[in-house]
Amino acid sequence: MSLRVLEILAFFAVVVADAFGFVPLTQTVLLLPLVWVSLHFRHEPWSTIGFSRPPSMAQSIAVGTLAGIALEAFAVSVTTLGLVGSLVSSRTTLKLAA
Repeated sequence: MSLRVLEILAFFAVVVADAFGFVPLTQTVLLLPLVWVSLHFRHEPWSTIGFSRPPSMAQSIAVGTLAGIALEAFAVSVTTLGLVGSLVSSRTTLKLAA
């Protein structure tokens, strides 16, 4: 069996396992090592699939950190404001009903 067929079967196995709920977090956790092993056996660099080193590592880390903080702040504000809003509206509804 060729390497290409094994790669395709492994990819579909991960997708099917995720569809049935056997992948706890995300498919990326399983697919990234699969891609790494595939590239390693083919003796090809990461640039083959479009990855390259950033021109400035410090700038990349700073942008990634700021994006992560912004995403977390957005997620917290959406969930917290949604929770607070539902509590406030339910208390108002209870007072009106009583």
